Amino acid sequence: MPLLIKIGLAHVQFETIHPFLDGNGRMSAQAAETARRILELRERHRTLITEHLGRAAGNGHRVREHLYKRPIISVKEVRSVTGTSNPAANQLVQKFVEHGIINEITGQKRNRRFRYEAYIRLFEEPEPTVASHA
Repeated sequence: MPLLIKIGLAHVQFETIHPFLDGNGRMSAQAAETARRILELRERHRTLITEHLGRAAGNGHRVREHLYKRPIISVKEVRSVTGTSNPAANQLVQKFVEHGIINEITGQKRNRRFRYEAYIRLFEEPEPTVASHA
C-alpha cells in the first residue's frame, strides 16, 4: 500500500477517535450529552439496586453492568452472569421488572427475554439541542 494512503488512513482513524468537542474530532456535543445521560442512568439504577434488593444487591449490580453490554437478557443469561440457580435468577429478574429496570418483551411464559428499556431509549430519542455561543 502506498505510504500516502497509509498516512491518510491513519489520519482518518485518528479523527474518528479523537475525544475532543472542538470539532477536530468526531465526538459532537450530542455524544457527550448521551454519555452524561448514561452515567445518570447507571447511578440511578445502582442506587435503586443497593437500596431495594437487600442480599441480592451484589448479583443485581453484576446484572446491571452486564445490561450495558447486552441490553436484552434472559433468565439463563442472568444465571450465567451471577452463578446462581434458576430460581434465584428468576427472582432477581422479577425484582428488576418490579422496579422498572427491565421489562419482558416476548409475552411468553418460557424462554422470556427482557429489555433494558431506559438504556436503549437513550439511543433512540432525539438528543436535546445544545445552544451555540455564536
